[in-house]
Amino acid sequence: MKFKGMKQAGFSLVELMVVVGIIGILAAIAVPKLQQFTAKSKQSEARVNLKTIDTMQQAYFAENSTYAAIATVGYTKPTSAKYNYTDATVGSATGYKAQAAWATGRLCPNDAHTDTWTIDEKSIIENPTKGADEC
Repeated sequence: MKFKGMKQAGFSLVELMVVVGIIGILAAIAVPKLQQFTAKSKQSEARVNLKTIDTMQQAYFAENSTYAAIATVGYTKPTSAKYNYTDATVGSATGYKAQAAWATGRLCPNDAHTDTWTIDEKSIIENPTKGADEC
């Protein structure tokens, strides 16, 4: 009911539905991008920790002329780590390979692959599984 001298205030149902539709479209675009950025940030943890393992291995090799298991060189997994770190090949005088595998079995939503990173005595970090760009 409209009284004389009073202005109508508020939004119509059509205006409200248009705004809800726009927000839905923006969310549909933003959520996949957010998942990609989240996956990339988690993968950077693996790369940083593998470089730490590599530094420890190189220091151990300089002192002992051999590579060793990651526990032997002094690496301990951070308590907040989202990856499991293991020796892909046990160290030797010729080389080593360490591996970081995503702890929960999958990194990307709706994707069954395991995100795995490796590093070797040449300090080369590889990801043979598909990366965050393909989430």
